[in-house]
Amino acid sequence: MNNGKCSKKYPHKSVKDTQTGDDGYPTYRRRSPDDGGYTAILKVRGQTEIVDDNRSDRATFSSVYHENDEITNYLNGRYICTTEAFWRIFNFEIHDRNPTVQHLAVHLENGQRVFFNANNLHQVIENPRKTTLTAFFELCSHDDFAKTLFYHEVSSYYTWDDSRGWLKRRREKDVPGWPGIKMDTTIGRIYTIHPNQSECFHLRLLLNYVQGLTSFESLKSFDGVIHATFKAICFTLGLLENDEQRKNALAKATLSESPSN
Repeated sequence: MNNGKCSKKYPHKSVKDTQTGDDGYPTYRRRSPDDGGYTAILKVRGQTEIVDDNRSDRATFSSVYHENDEITNYLNGRYICTTEAFWRIFNFEIHDRNPTVQHLAVHLENGQRVFFNANNLHQVIENPRKTTLTAFFELCSHDDFAKTLFYHEVSSYYTWDDSRGWLKRRREKDVPGWPGIKMDTTIGRIYTIHPNQSECFHLRLLLNYVQGLTSFESLKSFDGVIHATFKAICFTLGLLENDEQRKNALAKATLSESPSN
């Protein structure tokens, strides 16, 4: 209060519809009872009656404090400015994410997650849905450009469809030297695997270093030799270290280095 008057100019005049005020600021809708507005009669200390209507300020209060309900406390204390209210009224997007992130599945052979019920159990077992990984193997088997990609790069040039797999992008930038191939800024993110799941962990490691994969078996192949495990092929490709490197270094040192006196 300032000199007995409200500094925020309450109570405001009743206005049927929002309109531009004389000072350039909007005069918001505050409907009177004749225009469909609401009126409430409040009693102070059980005696004095006060008529309250839309000309007054808005307040929210509760007789019980929600000590552990952070969501309710936040909503009760939230203030929506005119810009946000306008944005929501016209159904504009509230947030956006750029660039798009495409999650890429990683699993062992026949180890993908499936969803089924009592009615489609046998159908799902006999014909499981494609995953982004199995569809990538299928894509590399007949697409020459896909054979040049690592698994995490596929989403930049192809879009994912749950029923049809990977499809070539139809918009964005052309890729030089590859007619019909277009590139987007989409980022492919392979799901994280805990090292305790050894085979799947090393499978994920291989997917970041080997191109043109057509099957799980092709991941285990190197120079015509098919290794028994994904961990073994990781050692062969030099992606992992072991004590053999230290033993070889010591063996060479015994031939060239003299012991100290």
